[in-house]
Amino acid sequence: MSVDKEILTLATCFFEISQESFDSKSPWTIEQFISFFESPFNHYFIVKEEEEIIGFLLLNVVFEAAEIELIGVRKSYLRTGLGGKLLKDGISFLKEKEVETLFLEVRASNEKARAFYEKHHFLDIGVRKNYYKAPIEDAILLQLKI
Repeated sequence: MSVDKEILTLATCFFEISQESFDSKSPWTIEQFISFFESPFNHYFIVKEEEEIIGFLLLNVVFEAAEIELIGVRKSYLRTGLGGKLLKDGISFLKEKEVETLFLEVRASNEKARAFYEKHHFLDIGVRKNYYKAPIEDAILLQLKI
């Protein structure tokens, strides 16, 4: 099976950005990014500077619910408001699609991400025990009513 060149380029770029964004390196492989593009329920948003992608947001949308699959920003752009811009763009898109609720999960120890989503009015709604591997860790489930 051959992969479309544009999809491979995006997948590789998203992988590189996520390698920079996450302390424990990318939670996804290039193959997982490629498979993301295969679903009609998945949508992505990017921010560019001088033709270079510097951030992305991946969403899965099914009827009235959506989930943030992954958000990544190049290390040199962290804490510049770029993540918030991507999130706002995604939420605007979801409103147009009449999505009612946005979900995601974060590592229990990821205080920066939890603070980011709390700042954007997400609420803790539960815990998935031992959800993450390497290292094993709980996931905190977050929800935003749109």
